[in-house]
Amino acid sequence: MPAILTFGLLVACIAARSEAVAKLPPHQPSVWSYTITSQLTPRFFVAGARRSALVAFSGTTSRLNAVERGDAALRIAPIHVLTRVSIRRVATSLEPTIEYTPQLAPGARKVIHRGFAGLSVVAERVTMWDDVAVNRAVVYTRVVHPARGAFIREGEPSSIAMLKKTTPFRHLIRIYTMEATAYTADTAKANPTGYTANGMRAKWGIVAVDPDVIPLGTTVFIPGYGVAIAADTGGAIIGHRIDLCMERYGDAIRFGRQPVVVYVVSR
Repeated sequence: MPAILTFGLLVACIAARSEAVAKLPPHQPSVWSYTITSQLTPRFFVAGARRSALVAFSGTTSRLNAVERGDAALRIAPIHVLTRVSIRRVATSLEPTIEYTPQLAPGARKVIHRGFAGLSVVAERVTMWDDVAVNRAVVYTRVVHPARGAFIREGEPSSIAMLKKTTPFRHLIRIYTMEATAYTADTAKANPTGYTANGMRAKWGIVAVDPDVIPLGTTVFIPGYGVAIAADTGGAIIGHRIDLCMERYGDAIRFGRQPVVVYVVSR
């Protein structure tokens, strides 16, 4: 029963301190420790240790009589148990979301909105037997401020060399020469209109492919068009054919039909 009461008091302390921790200014210390110390001498441990000690003594010091072996076992030091709960503030961050667009020059960058770090309060309990950590667990986590990643638009790279230099897509997997056509979201075949075969919204940066050649979900790079996701299919898109989604119908008409080099890339 004392152990249950102690643990309940510990949880209450953690909850009470969490708000104070979250509101601390940056120059204030951000870690507190609550320590509970006890001495563990349960009957089963003493009895077990005594038996182990007697076996060891009887095997190596046969000259000791039974009384001496029993006295040695009783002199085994008890285990000191230390339980410490530390409450700390943890800063979190998110990777920026980058959207490639033909509206910017190759390599140009425009920050739509900046990101900011988040803040969480974490309580961790560590139990020590003498100098050995026997248990470590997170007992409380609270998100005070969620993190937000930045949103950035970048101009489409104009070559595979620029792609590797300015984007995370640095691994070239395969190269295809394909015949390309163009379409718009209004002509997407999926139901409802405007969505692709795998459920993504049709827009610039989405291409239709033959899944037997380029699996859906693959990232590709097409010079003159940019980085795209293979997310759509089409009845006429068979073999080495690819259909590029455009923002405007006029852009699709001007693109027409032409050969392109398709680079399959990955991060």
